[in-house]
Amino acid sequence: MRKLILKISICTFLIIGNMSCSQEEVTQNPPLLENFTLDLSKSKLGTPLILFKYENKDQLINNINQSFIQIMKDAQDMIIKSNEISEVVTELQFSNNIAAIIRVTYFDENKNGITYKLNANTNKYERSPSSHLAKCPDGYSLLASCSNFDGTKECVASAVGQFLTENISGVGNCANIQVSVGTFSTKVCGKTC
Repeated sequence: MRKLILKISICTFLIIGNMSCSQEEVTQNPPLLENFTLDLSKSKLGTPLILFKYENKDQLINNINQSFIQIMKDAQDMIIKSNEISEVVTELQFSNNIAAIIRVTYFDENKNGITYKLNANTNKYERSPSSHLAKCPDGYSLLASCSNFDGTKECVASAVGQFLTENISGVGNCANIQVSVGTFSTKVCGKTC
């Protein structure tokens, strides 16, 4: 009987010891970031996103189609993937042998018409009322309104190509294009600068 009590006592101590060890909490302090440094000297923050460089007007026109196909694909993907984005407005500038994105606006029609713009020159998001999305901004002309159901990319590339052909005679000229990709249609506006 003594052996049985001894065995039960040993088993009880082992079980209690095992349970007490498994329930210990280990607290670990997170690493401090006091001495953390970040070198942004080689970053390109605050500069426009360069799509391509061109040597002459023909090279500019030849590069339009592929660039706008990618811009529109990215915008349509954003609209499909995010329920907070209903329209993406991309503003491009063609100047000094460079085609660059200078501003991107994400619009959410469900949030009282507030837009959030990424200004590439300042690399900051800016808030503004969305009334300009219904029409071309001041100084811009409507170049095309394309359906998103058929031939959208060709419609946009054609409108942009025609506008740049008519308004850029050399690499020193400047033109801005705004492409507004919505759920059902895409609007293209342009102006010289």
